[in-house]
Amino acid sequence: MRRAPRAVLLLLVAGTTFLATSAGIRRLVPWPGGFDIREKLDAYERVRDEVDVLYFGSSYVYRSFVPAVIDRELAARNVAATSFNFGIGGMDAFETDHLMREVLADAPPGLRWVFYEPRPWFGRIADSPNAFTERSVRWHTWRATRQALRSVWLAADTPRRKLDDAWTHLRLFARRLGNYGLGRTTVTHLAGLDEPSELVDVFVRDRGYLPLDDLTEDRFVLRRKALLADPEGYKADVATMDRRNAAKVDLARVNVEAFVDQEDAIRAAGARPVAVLPPGLLASPVVTALRRADVLEDVVPMNSPRRYPELYRLDRRYDRNHLNRPGALHFSRLFAELVADRMREDD
Repeated sequence: MRRAPRAVLLLLVAGTTFLATSAGIRRLVPWPGGFDIREKLDAYERVRDEVDVLYFGSSYVYRSFVPAVIDRELAARNVAATSFNFGIGGMDAFETDHLMREVLADAPPGLRWVFYEPRPWFGRIADSPNAFTERSVRWHTWRATRQALRSVWLAADTPRRKLDDAWTHLRLFARRLGNYGLGRTTVTHLAGLDEPSELVDVFVRDRGYLPLDDLTEDRFVLRRKALLADPEGYKADVATMDRRNAAKVDLARVNVEAFVDQEDAIRAAGARPVAVLPPGLLASPVVTALRRADVLEDVVPMNSPRRYPELYRLDRRYDRNHLNRPGALHFSRLFAELVADRMREDD
């Protein structure tokens, strides 16, 4: 009988040692390279103490917000601001929230505003081809995994679908807990063998903004060609945007807690949260419903072709979903005009 308590004690000691060691190693694991995340963080560190406005979100944010233009337009309206664009291609709500919280954990001393893209907190992941990438592993903290499981639970999906998604999230959480598959990335980074990136200097100069017009990779060029090959199809989708934004939503099926918790994290860092919907083709009925229910403090909806038709003009688009450089410049001037009054009142 004495062996059982001893075995339990040894298991507890081994488990505690493993978790403590893993936690120590995890602090050394860098953000995955090749997605502009690490490069933006490096650039941000160079200008961090000057920044008082941050933008977070997906490529919609990345390719739309031009900090230099926004800051200049705000200055013309007697609002002093120095901003940085933390938009990242492919970011969903969970990864955006994780990046935002890491940045806000050491927020600039003068941080006043955080404009973020309120992506839906959908927990679907099992059938994603990117489910087990380093990026997905990275954001599966306890907090994020809990919110992912809550989103899965609330979703109007079949029990089998929910089980598959929940199991995938738990596996990713376990991978992060044990730093599974992250050894090469960590050792390469610690040894200083990472490939140097010219993007860091670009992001310092342009505060995180980079237009798609400057990229020559096939995947971007092909998207541009697809838009030009089917302008009528694009216009047909644009014509449905406002109707899709107004679609009915059952908020009982939405992880409202995650939206509230995200804005609370921004306030805790001493900043004011403002949700912004950039002019893509992704409809936002959930955010529209949350806005009507007064769940979100402040929303700037700019994904309405009826209200902002100039942002959906073909000559201001790079592809179906993103603005080109002229479109981003116009958006940034318009955005500054829309938010200047609320920012001035808060000064």
